[in-house]
Amino acid sequence: MKKTIVLLFALFLLTGCILPGPAKEPTLDQLTRVDVEYEDNTYFESVIEGEEEVNELIQILQEISWEDGKAEMAREPDMILHLFFTVEEGMPESIRPIQIWFNSDQTATLIDSHNARIGKLKKEYASKLQELIKFEVQ
Repeated sequence: MKKTIVLLFALFLLTGCILPGPAKEPTLDQLTRVDVEYEDNTYFESVIEGEEEVNELIQILQEISWEDGKAEMAREPDMILHLFFTVEEGMPESIRPIQIWFNSDQTATLIDSHNARIGKLKKEYASKLQELIKFEVQ
């Protein structure tokens, strides 16, 4: 009986060591590509995928001031950025959507529903984002 309990305990320890841990949250330096979905559900093909463009977008995304919380907006987003991250070589990409509203004061409001947070982008960076993705406010 004692041997059985010891064997089960040893198996439990081994199994606990073998099972993968929780998935790692991707970081901006793992961003490899961005697809853009416009409010009318049309897509551009991999609008941002070159190293220079991705690095420029990373610089813009680092300027977002985030706050935890959920929000509902009165209108549909102007666009959704689908951020593709390569977290681990040989594994599928991790995709995170970021909804974006361009405001009349030329700032931008962003919602990251995956991480339940709301962001603001100042006028200067909202403008750079519009230029990068070739988006014109209607």
